[in-house]
Amino acid sequence: MAKGLETGKSTIASYYEHKTQLPSWNFDVSLSFAKQIAGGKGFQQFHVVDVSIPQYKMKPVTTMFGPIPYTFPTMETDSSGREVKITFEDDDRGRILRFIAGLQKTVISTGGYHKTPNQTRLGNIDITIRNNKNIPVAMYRAPNAFYLAADDISLNYSESAVLKYSVTFGCDMIQYSPM
Repeated sequence: MAKGLETGKSTIASYYEHKTQLPSWNFDVSLSFAKQIAGGKGFQQFHVVDVSIPQYKMKPVTTMFGPIPYTFPTMETDSSGREVKITFEDDDRGRILRFIAGLQKTVISTGGYHKTPNQTRLGNIDITIRNNKNIPVAMYRAPNAFYLAADDISLNYSESAVLKYSVTFGCDMIQYSPM
């Protein structure tokens, strides 16, 4: 018999009594390279407003063993690797604009030449997810991340919105660690 029915409560009431949720808004982002890019100034935790973490995707592959098909999952791979998107909200000093300009210089030199792959590697991106009690429950790490792109800047007189920029970083893998 269901637990909720044993105590005289409905199953739904028991479910909501014990249900917990992991909030999407309680996370920290740490960029090990932020200070070197912005010259000690720039990125602060409060500038991050959104993060997109890629998940590994699988696809089925079928092999025939005589007349019997055997299907198993394999990881989808493409030439782009893994991409982590972080949306930053800028402050009244334009620190994130400077940060993005610094990121662009990690790929292209001031003379207009591409840097070597080893020179474009920045460091780690660590994303910690916390529960409602602010206790860390999981961490995602993008080791040896590199800058890929930033969204275009859109300015207009008809809105009073805060400037936000989505920045895309690439990496070879995403590491997950339960805490």
